[in-house]
Amino acid sequence: MDTVIIILNWNGWEDTRQLVLSLVENKIAAPIWVVDNASKLDKSQVIREINSEVKIYRLTENYGFAGGMNRAIRLAANVGFRMVYAINNDCLINSDFLTPSVKAAISFPEISILGSRYLSRDNQNEYSIWGFHSDPKEMDNFKNGVLLADRVVGCGMLIKIDHFHEVSGFNEEFFCYGEENDLSRRLQKKGYRVGICYDSLILHNHQGSDIGGNSIYYRTRNAYLLKVLHPDMNNCMSDPLDIINRAYKNIKNYEVFSSYIEGLYCGRSGVFGKRNKFYPQSTVYLLFIYYYLLFFPYRIYIFIKRIITRIINIFSKNSARYLYRRK
Repeated sequence: MDTVIIILNWNGWEDTRQLVLSLVENKIAAPIWVVDNASKLDKSQVIREINSEVKIYRLTENYGFAGGMNRAIRLAANVGFRMVYAINNDCLINSDFLTPSVKAAISFPEISILGSRYLSRDNQNEYSIWGFHSDPKEMDNFKNGVLLADRVVGCGMLIKIDHFHEVSGFNEEFFCYGEENDLSRRLQKKGYRVGICYDSLILHNHQGSDIGGNSIYYRTRNAYLLKVLHPDMNNCMSDPLDIINRAYKNIKNYEVFSSYIEGLYCGRSGVFGKRNKFYPQSTVYLLFIYYYLLFFPYRIYIFIKRIITRIINIFSKNSARYLYRRK
């Protein structure tokens, strides 16, 4: 097979071990690579104990998902692979997910990325495509097992290497989160397509690989980067008011609170790439006050708008009742 499975690991050896074990137990017919993003401890031996044929590569520093996967895919291309299946280390396998994806990729030469449907590891009855509930009856929307889409979820996706390198791979400014949306959009601008393979199913522990408040920070910040790179992209921008409200609700949990505020600040300031700087608490609280006051007029506007809408609704109902009584 000209496809290799790539698992990116960063301080998550136990999750990676469970995933590799599930791949081996289900006899997935493809080479398995574990690419370690400079974890603090080298526990690669636990992987070798499962199967000595699993190749392990250790990077010299943490390049994030985007940078780590770029280097892994570049290495796969040099070895001669034509496709890679990139899978999060917090996933599990209980069936052959790869063969349907490879067959669909061959049947649809214009498709560059094929995402899998995934199931929650906690509730294996809820099928998902983009993180939302997906009814199995949606098969009606799939053509020959494939649903053309505008994006995929990066927890499990088959990537054609030549298409990938044609657009220079993942944008490492994202570091992690949102890079698959950006890649999908750039590929589509080149004339390629993106799709979901119905018969390719994986189990995903949603955000199971997150450490601390990193996911909140990167998701909040990278929404701004997506909007800068793709102004025409809908539903990618976070509402600043919503971010401020979420931060306020978590004000007693400083790690979460600061991740929202720092993500908002860095996104609006154009600070992207790896999160190397953690701001002093005093700075974070001052930023929170600043943004709260900055968006305060908009809060008043929203409040007044809701009041006026409610008054109009009440007046409309009363008018309707009055006209009905006159009849």
